[in-house]
Amino acid sequence: MCGKKLKVFLTLFLSITISSCAANSNKYDNQNPENINIKSSDNSMKNNKLNKKAISGFYTAFQKNNAEGMIKYYHDDIEFEDPAFGKLKGDRAKNMWRMLSEVGKGNIKVTYKNIHIDGDKGSAEWEAIYNFSETGREVHNKVKANFEFKDGLIYKHIDSFDLWAWSKMALGGFTGYVLGFTPIFKNKLNIETNKKLDQFIEKRQAQGLK
Repeated sequence: MCGKKLKVFLTLFLSITISSCAANSNKYDNQNPENINIKSSDNSMKNNKLNKKAISGFYTAFQKNNAEGMIKYYHDDIEFEDPAFGKLKGDRAKNMWRMLSEVGKGNIKVTYKNIHIDGDKGSAEWEAIYNFSETGREVHNKVKANFEFKDGLIYKHIDSFDLWAWSKMALGGFTGYVLGFTPIFKNKLNIETNKKLDQFIEKRQAQGLK
């Protein structure tokens, strides 16, 4: 009789143990590296799509001379840099595009291509054809843009272009051809552009705007 009870007990014990092992196995199967990689891949694809939309949306608005449409893709803590203005942050960077839009009055042709996204970084190439307001000379500027993203918005934006080539087109003469490639010219240009930006911001603040 005891032997029979022992046999039943062992059978129940083994059954419970096997069931428990199977449950644990299923739990860890759901957490295996392959499943984690799939979730990570899904999130990466979603972020890439958002980041690409930010770049294409930014330049599509640029083509329409719509500054507000451009800066809606900027993070509030945006950091911008280019050879003409130097480094700008936050509302100052946003107001730079507002100022350029107002000065350009739509007399600018913008094209963009080669958008590339790699996680939270990205790049694009864009070109602008316009008449420089100070001299009336035509400029065809070719720019390489690099981006970093945060929360699906552009957090860092660095535009790089040949400042000497730009100065020859925009200014011509001794300044454009002889001084355009020097650090002195770049520093002076940064001072002048930021002075104009200060005046633009003061005008907006007088109107109760940022």
